Amino acid sequence: MLSKNYINVPNEIENEFLNLYGTYCTFQQDVSSHTVPSQNQSRASDITVRSTGKTFLVDMAGIWESCYPDRAFGMFKKEFFEREFQAGKNVYTVSPRVRVEIRYTDDFSTISLKSKAVIEAITKVFEKYKHCETKQFSLRQFEVDLAEILQEKVVSHDKIGMLLDIFTENVDEGAIYSQSRNRIRVLRSRKMPGTDETGYFVSSPSYARLPNFFVHQIEQCKVNSVDNSFFRFYPLTQNKQIEIMPLLRFLELLGLATYEIRGGEKAEVFIRINDPAKIEYLANSGKYTNTVLQNIRVRHRNNERLLSAFFAADMRDEERWELIEQYFLGNEDYVRHVLNIES
Repeated sequence: MLSKNYINVPNEIENEFLNLYGTYCTFQQDVSSHTVPSQNQSRASDITVRSTGKTFLVDMAGIWESCYPDRAFGMFKKEFFEREFQAGKNVYTVSPRVRVEIRYTDDFSTISLKSKAVIEAITKVFEKYKHCETKQFSLRQFEVDLAEILQEKVVSHDKIGMLLDIFTENVDEGAIYSQSRNRIRVLRSRKMPGTDETGYFVSSPSYARLPNFFVHQIEQCKVNSVDNSFFRFYPLTQNKQIEIMPLLRFLELLGLATYEIRGGEKAEVFIRINDPAKIEYLANSGKYTNTVLQNIRVRHRNNERLLSAFFAADMRDEERWELIEQYFLGNEDYVRHVLNIES
């Protein structure tokens, strides 16, 4: 578990929260607001989105050890985020955040133009198969059509499948619905008859709005930090991906940017011990041994000796391949005899 988490604290309860846990909090500079451009300026104005409060990097392990040592760490974190703070007539809770950083490979204006050109080309390919007699297309057909429209190859052959995955609907009944998912998941896939290839077909008319969706997303990610990068804290909702995840995957596949998502810092493993006094005694007495770990160490040493002897041995290719085959057949005695390794 991450023992330090990014946490949003609503303005209404900031003082109360910091009075309780301020010692364990480090304020994180964040973009205070961003504007979502209207898709129809004649009918609606732009929307300004602001955070409900400040974001802090909170030492959860420190709070747990000092204030709630009687609870398991996982239980403490659950209760921490579910705790309600009263402010006037309203009730507030703190919420987790993830820090997203995008590092662009070129200046932002160039990145924006390139990504717009590619998503428009992808939309044209989808439109072609939506309205033609042959509704289904393969990875290879999509790759050829996309390169033909753009007059260049923008995605390597081995990544075409990952690019189409961004737009392919998950038909699992347990899939989580979201508005953004509904807007970009415009394809369905299935096995093509008589072949192992996967076929795709356009299942939603929303494909026509893909350029608007991605252009609006990237315009909200203009450079706001040093080294030609962008960062912002985003809400983290259980079982749902962050809202700009499709854009992040899209930019990285095109080689236009790299990204990093951090939910906190300092990963640690927490183990519940029913008898800590006994563990402390064994650790300090010098008499504690662990058979499993000892066996792992012995096997590791034996494998080191075997590999050293194998690479140092003077033998023909045929003999070497024969030895490899015998090793994977489990004939360890034969292998050790040929390599002159003592048991």
